[in-house]
Amino acid sequence: MATGILELSPFAVNHAGLSLSIVNAIERIVGGIGLPSEAMYGDWTSNLPVEIGGYEWDGLKVPTFLDDYYYRFHLTPATVEFGYILSPTVETFYLWNAYFVSKDCTAINQINGDEYALSGLTAPFTLSGLEEIMYTVTAPLEGAADFESSIDFDFGVDDDYVLVTLTGTRIVLFAFCPLQPMTEYLEWLTDIITAKDGSEQRISVRRTPRQGYTFSIYMDSHQQQARLDALLFTWQKKAWGLPIWTDWVVHTATIAAGASTITVDTTNADFRDDGMAVIWKSLTEYEVIRIDTVAAGSLTLSSNVQSTFTGSKYIIPVRVAQMNTPVERKDAPDGYSMAEFNFVVKNNVLFDDYTPATTYPFDGMPVLTKATYAGEGQERVSDGDIVISDYNTGQFLLYSDSDYNRETQSHIFKNRTKAQAWDHRMFLHSLIGRLNHVWIPSFKNDMILTATIGDSETNFTVENIGLSDNMGLNSLRTHLAFVYPDGTMLLRQITGISEVDDTEEQISIGVALGVEIEVGDVMICFLDKYRLSDDKVDIEWEHMGWNDNELEWVRIKQ
Repeated sequence: MATGILELSPFAVNHAGLSLSIVNAIERIVGGIGLPSEAMYGDWTSNLPVEIGGYEWDGLKVPTFLDDYYYRFHLTPATVEFGYILSPTVETFYLWNAYFVSKDCTAINQINGDEYALSGLTAPFTLSGLEEIMYTVTAPLEGAADFESSIDFDFGVDDDYVLVTLTGTRIVLFAFCPLQPMTEYLEWLTDIITAKDGSEQRISVRRTPRQGYTFSIYMDSHQQQARLDALLFTWQKKAWGLPIWTDWVVHTATIAAGASTITVDTTNADFRDDGMAVIWKSLTEYEVIRIDTVAAGSLTLSSNVQSTFTGSKYIIPVRVAQMNTPVERKDAPDGYSMAEFNFVVKNNVLFDDYTPATTYPFDGMPVLTKATYAGEGQERVSDGDIVISDYNTGQFLLYSDSDYNRETQSHIFKNRTKAQAWDHRMFLHSLIGRLNHVWIPSFKNDMILTATIGDSETNFTVENIGLSDNMGLNSLRTHLAFVYPDGTMLLRQITGISEVDDTEEQISIGVALGVEIEVGDVMICFLDKYRLSDDKVDIEWEHMGWNDNELEWVRIKQ
């Protein structure tokens, strides 16, 4: 048998995964299995195990993403918000065991559990490492108006304390059908800083408008009065589901119980994704539905319809609202009664997708293309902004803090179709109260043309009415609208006003009209820049799709 010495480095012996193979090799050689060679001679000696010197360092383990995300439980979401509950509402949450080992849940403790129903895995149960499960919670109509509940999953260790919080507010539908007319208001909030020369800095403080409704209801029996009394006793101070009667849609097809989609024309009406609506037939026959998504011809629901509805009925958007003034009513001895309500909507939005029919290329802002409804005449006010300094003992002084008069004018809109009413709502939202401006022609013959205007000419003559002497080129009235009988307009900026003689004045514009205009072809109007004089606007609804709106505009510097 050959003998020899095999030298092993400490690293080779202690390197993970190599020590065992080296030991086996040595044992085979020592046992006589290895073949002799010239490189091996002498007696074999085993040096195993080999000890090496160690090193010690003081320090801290740096936390990693592994520690932040794993070794705990995850709840998604940790707070379940039912929001406003007008119909049975279902929500889900997920429990994930982010440990790499199994965990045992010994109990599920439900605090204030009468407000909801929990569906899912019941305790005791075991969650495998990295396993996720889903739970469903349902808030019924019955229960407290406002509630906060919780679900505690007990995994037996303080560090594994898992708690889900549930909140919700139950509301009642105000199902009384209002009388017509009714008033809707939209109210923004704008801060305006005005300089002496009329320049303004306008700052929107509240972009999403407050929305409210004022209307009356009619009751024809003592029973209806008693129904209202009972509702007001509990809910007058609380939130209501308010049908938006100005947007109702007539529906005649049968809606079967269990339906998840309702075919209905949703255009020109305020149906919203994740919103609510009501299927309404009468004061006592209705059902509130939750909307998942809105399409042009249908509503996809978050939960199925509970009852079957046949015949004629209304599909009406629903908002959350509260009564913000006392309810005034007059009851007659024979059971007839009238009551007036004021509601303010709590979940309104700002519509920002208005597309005006005409804009002025000068700044891209809308141009009103239809004159006000005149009726008994248009109201206009010119305010010199006069301040009186008078100590009542002698001479007094009248002066103004502004360079220009404050000019205001009314404009009455009469919308007679649902599409017109909806487009006007979009227009009002685009103004954001007093923040944004529009261009409004005077719709009057402010200038009488005295000669043909060539298609490439930038100067034309009009009858002399003292424009150059009394107004001249200024920063308040420097734009014109050339209005054809069919309403078509050409809009231009004035660059000069000068007197030709006692009978004519010359007007210069920055860009030629591009068409020839003869005397009498068009109405030449001043085109002025206006904004609303008030952040609040009232809309008078005669019935659905039929409303009047009177706005007051104030002329501002251009």
